[in-house]
Amino acid sequence: FFHQWLEKPTVRGGIIFGALLGFSIQLHYLGALLGVPLALFILWKLVEIRSIKKHAKSFIAAGISFILSISPLILFDLRHDFLNYRQFFKLFTEGNLASGSSYLFRLDETIQGFINHGLQLSFSPLISKVIFILILTLGLLVYKYKKSKFVLLHVCNFLIFIFGFAFLSSGRFPHYYGPAIMSLYLVLASLIILIKQIKIQYTLAGIFIILFAYLNITKMYFLFANGNNQIQHAKIVATSMGKKINHQPFNFATWPVDLGEDSYLYFLELDDMPVADREKLEVTDQLIVICEKEPCMLLDSPSWNISMFGKAQIQDQWEVEGLKIFKLVHDTAEGN
Repeated sequence: FFHQWLEKPTVRGGIIFGALLGFSIQLHYLGALLGVPLALFILWKLVEIRSIKKHAKSFIAAGISFILSISPLILFDLRHDFLNYRQFFKLFTEGNLASGSSYLFRLDETIQGFINHGLQLSFSPLISKVIFILILTLGLLVYKYKKSKFVLLHVCNFLIFIFGFAFLSSGRFPHYYGPAIMSLYLVLASLIILIKQIKIQYTLAGIFIILFAYLNITKMYFLFANGNNQIQHAKIVATSMGKKINHQPFNFATWPVDLGEDSYLYFLELDDMPVADREKLEVTDQLIVICEKEPCMLLDSPSWNISMFGKAQIQDQWEVEGLKIFKLVHDTAEGN
């Protein structure tokens, strides 16, 4: 859409482009990497037309639309001491840069994740790099022979995204590649135009579409496997805990600490059993702990959510839905 607007700038097109860019950045901070190829192509356009006056309204509309669409994020930062800005800045200065690995190592990881997630196949780092370089080379060949800025834009987009993403040490999850995956598909699709015979083009296009659909559908496990039914799971666990809590005030914690607790507490609150406020340091006479991973570190626990309860002893324990649940009470034995 950006390419279409840039070729024929209109106010309407500028508004839509600005809004979509703003929304993309709000969806994930890696969307900001889109700004680099977009800025380069805008500068290219300005050099070509030599004057911005003719399309000033369109560019201004794009700018205003972008600011408005990203304004919720801006307002949030203004109200919270530029929290997102500072976190984003830290990504490239300290915290999320991998301290124990080189940039080239992270680049290999990023390319491998890009190719494997994009093609829904599993390749080694070496094979992934070969495929990446091959796609990049073929994309540039398409641009050379067809003079297609559209193809070049998408080549630049996934290339800049990969090199930018490689600066970060965060996981290479499939959704992180969102800003670049579509560019990969469009570049692959453009390779067909290098073939002159129309029938062969249609045949290859059909084969690619069928192969792509097959590779993706077979990975959609939710279509073929039974669901986890997390809502029912949380309800069963909460009901089990409710019998032990018996509508008395209680503290709650999980082990490991990053195990989600909100779904369980939701059903407990529906049954009129709200948890003590951890932020207010409220301590009751009982602590319920859900343990998902052994060893369950409950006594002298490194978790503040558990240790804030004080010296404790295990009064009861049981298992439900594959989880171990413990009821702790204060240890009032002499000498403790």
